[in-house]
Amino acid sequence: LFAAALAVWWAWGGRRTSVPALDFTVVRRHPVVAALAFVVVAAVVYQAFLVVATPPNNGDSLSGHLSRVALWYEHAGIHWIPDAHTPRQNEWPPNAQIGVLYSVVLLDGRDTLAALPQLLAALAFAAAVAGMARGLGCSRAAAAFSALITLTLPQIALQSVTTQNDLTAASFVGVSGYFLHQRTAPAVVLAALACALALGTKVTAVLALPILGALALVLLPRRQLAVAAAASIAGFAVVGAAGYARNAVETGDPLGSGTAQSDYRPTAITVRGTTSSLAKLAWHMLDFSGYPLKPAIRSLIADGGDAAFNALGIDTYPLESSAFPFTFDPNIRAEEDTSWYGPLGFVVIAGGYLGLLDQV
Repeated sequence: LFAAALAVWWAWGGRRTSVPALDFTVVRRHPVVAALAFVVVAAVVYQAFLVVATPPNNGDSLSGHLSRVALWYEHAGIHWIPDAHTPRQNEWPPNAQIGVLYSVVLLDGRDTLAALPQLLAALAFAAAVAGMARGLGCSRAAAAFSALITLTLPQIALQSVTTQNDLTAASFVGVSGYFLHQRTAPAVVLAALACALALGTKVTAVLALPILGALALVLLPRRQLAVAAAASIAGFAVVGAAGYARNAVETGDPLGSGTAQSDYRPTAITVRGTTSSLAKLAWHMLDFSGYPLKPAIRSLIADGGDAAFNALGIDTYPLESSAFPFTFDPNIRAEEDTSWYGPLGFVVIAGGYLGLLDQV
């Protein structure tokens, strides 16, 4: 695979790049970015240590992601698992688990590097953030700051040492956005390939399609839009469609039987239910992962959220709303399945929207 990638790079006029000289004046000009870089590098080294030195041990990994890989390895092939203890072992797109399987096969059945794909995906996602920031005209220091901040957000830091698939999917989406900013034919093909890989990794990657489509319409000339469309279809057929095709054969539905997602699906789609689901998602953005918030303050925040929902007439559990457990009590646990993006993430995202509104 590496040889094939190298051949394509060379055919497209690839050249050896020189390593830039280390300029310590940059550190003096941007001490905050330099300090943040030092902290993030130390954190990544620690995360790499966790990947190698500790076994995967979180619930999602053991019940679905890693157990799926173990069964594939045991039976020497990527196949539909008979008598699976959860539909997730069969029906969810397989690309992330195929990446984990590579590491297990390489090490003759050991899971020593099973979480490495997620850590590499976090780094790739951060690199894509920096690249897109540069494409939007940000300085190198600002782009580096954006990438480094991304790696400090709780959900990203915590998931980077698991065998889950969220960061893998996010990295493909981010890389697709980065290549769209390059506005060249080879980059458009790579953007389409990354998008196809995302769809073959996690069903929810479909939520990124409108954003990537809007980026393509804004950034690309009409002729390249046709290239992007053709490459997307071809890429999905090659690296994205296998899981959906297998579901269609085995269950009659490309998305599977639905039992793996039924707990999260509403009974019907209505304005009231959708409003409730979106409001609950927005409330969960108020996250204090790992911070020992005092009970009195947590209670005050929870009461305020309850009052706000009541004032706006938003029902927390209408039948048409997603049934995922919800509470107004702000999260303080540092855990990959409950953490969001922490106080900093809330400020960054809210600030981004305010900046966007100011530009409009």
